[in-house]
Amino acid sequence: MPIHLNMSPILLRILRILFMKLLGTTSVLVATGFSISLLLLLAVIDTEIFQDDRFRMSIDLDNGHGISRTLPTLDDRVAVIGRHKLQWEQGTDAAEQFMKPEWDVKQYVDVFSPGPDCSVNPLLLLIVTSAPENIKRRTAIRNTWARYRDPKVLNTTHFKTVFLIGKTSPMLNEQIEAESEKHKDILIGDYVDSYRNLTYKVQHGMTWAAESCRSQFVLKTDDDCFVNTKILVEFLMRYNHQMTNLYVGHKMRSQEVVRDPDSKWYVSWKDYPRDSYPPYASGIGYLLSSDVVQRVARRTLFHHPFPVEDAYMGVLAEDLGVGLRDTPRFALFSTKWTMCNYLYFFVVHDLTPEQQYVCLRYADESESTCQKSKDLELWE
Repeated sequence: MPIHLNMSPILLRILRILFMKLLGTTSVLVATGFSISLLLLLAVIDTEIFQDDRFRMSIDLDNGHGISRTLPTLDDRVAVIGRHKLQWEQGTDAAEQFMKPEWDVKQYVDVFSPGPDCSVNPLLLLIVTSAPENIKRRTAIRNTWARYRDPKVLNTTHFKTVFLIGKTSPMLNEQIEAESEKHKDILIGDYVDSYRNLTYKVQHGMTWAAESCRSQFVLKTDDDCFVNTKILVEFLMRYNHQMTNLYVGHKMRSQEVVRDPDSKWYVSWKDYPRDSYPPYASGIGYLLSSDVVQRVARRTLFHHPFPVEDAYMGVLAEDLGVGLRDTPRFALFSTKWTMCNYLYFFVVHDLTPEQQYVCLRYADESESTCQKSKDLELWE
């Protein structure tokens, strides 16, 4: 039997009013909750976009040439590690984490030729740029300043000399291979041996030194230079107090970039977009501490090469924050020097193979003949 609820019109009206009020209150609460949730979501999205913008700003690059304008702050680094799972390498410069490689010097390694022997890491490694045909110069160096002349003062753990040579004609390449096999002191590169490729040659040598011959110091020089290895090694062992962050040589100042295409020193705006080079050491000889060699070997990847090798090294040093120490103990010319000057000079430039023997005799005789002074204990 169905049940009928008899309600008066007044009661029904009251119930209808209460229902409408309850519905209105519920709608307000739902709308309010939705609005709060939406605002929170928008705040999170806005924060992510802002962090992404900061991240993109922190890795801004200079026209694709790998020179970072703005480095990330410490807060940025924490955000990068947390959000992008990047691991920071110990001992690596911060900019290198974001910079785009410009070239890889390892592509110039000749994988078919054995490298020089460096089984004992020396105090000083001398890397000497040499043209393939300069066999007389290399022979003179092997017979003079590259020899271990005095076992009481110098031995195989003190210094080692390595020649840097590229590729040329097939016949001469075979001769270089044979010379390398005999003396085990030639680093052969897979590039055409030319003056315009000196940057490839030197950076190949620096990379090899960083990876395969961990010396405390590296001296870069040329095969027409005399290196007074005896007094240089003694100086590094007794008087040099700067063991790290060392870049020293004859300082070249205010060198404008040559834009004449007919010059052998020509560098295009694309390769180097500044009017002048930073101060750099002349390529006749400059000395780097091992930590600088390691950093240069990594940093060269991010700087487009240009064909002035000593200026290129100056650009790398400036970018790494390594100051150049100027010294007159690297002589640009070989004329007008007396025998006693060879008690002071570490490097003398512009010599024939025959003059190497004369310089060695001057260096040996100066030690017993010339008066020593306090200058011999200083870089300056």
